[in-house]
Amino acid sequence: MKTDENVKTLDNIFLDFTTKYQSPENIKPPDIEYEKGTLLASIKKIQNDLFEAAETYDLTLTCLDSKVPGFDFFTIYEWLHFAIVHTKRHTHQLKSIYEHIKKQ
Repeated sequence: MKTDENVKTLDNIFLDFTTKYQSPENIKPPDIEYEKGTLLASIKKIQNDLFEAAETYDLTLTCLDSKVPGFDFFTIYEWLHFAIVHTKRHTHQLKSIYEHIKKQ
């Protein structure tokens, strides 16, 4: 298995902003009020954890603890790439929502 075998497929899925997906119920966030500072701190911790993983671990190793539906097990490199393209997709969605609200 190549270290980056699934990267192109992940790009094709997550960076195709014309295709809409429904999140499975089990990963949808609760409909509650969120505190901006807490969210920003959480995002910063995740970012730091990802940077640390990229610098610390052998990115060619395969993770056997979990899988993304439709894929086989990912290497650490692919998990990091997944995090990047997944974030890009959500950032694009947030920008689109912001632009829509701004026009009203």
